[in-house]
Amino acid sequence: MKVYHNSFYAKGSRLNLVFPYDDDEICERLFNSIKIEVYRTVLKLSYFNQSSDISKINNRKNDSLKVDLELFKIFKQPFINMKLLPEHSISKRARFLKILKL
Repeated sequence: MKVYHNSFYAKGSRLNLVFPYDDDEICERLFNSIKIEVYRTVLKLSYFNQSSDISKINNRKNDSLKVDLELFKIFKQPFINMKLLPEHSISKRARFLKILKL
């Protein structure tokens, strides 16, 4: 079986993709879709991109900021297992959620 291999850099890391499939056109389309999604996510979460939500949160002028659903889910994930965190983390969580208007 033929193997497709391609790679790209994002956030200082190299991503190597290997697909055990013999249709280069399909593999190339899949590779490009993955690459586009990685770059989209990198731009969305970049501190250096002034239009990113992360940059807006870090540079906010007031105490709260609305974020889109995707970013909310990214931020929410660490709090799902909140019971495993020390008690003092709860106040940090409350302050963080207030900033995000949640």
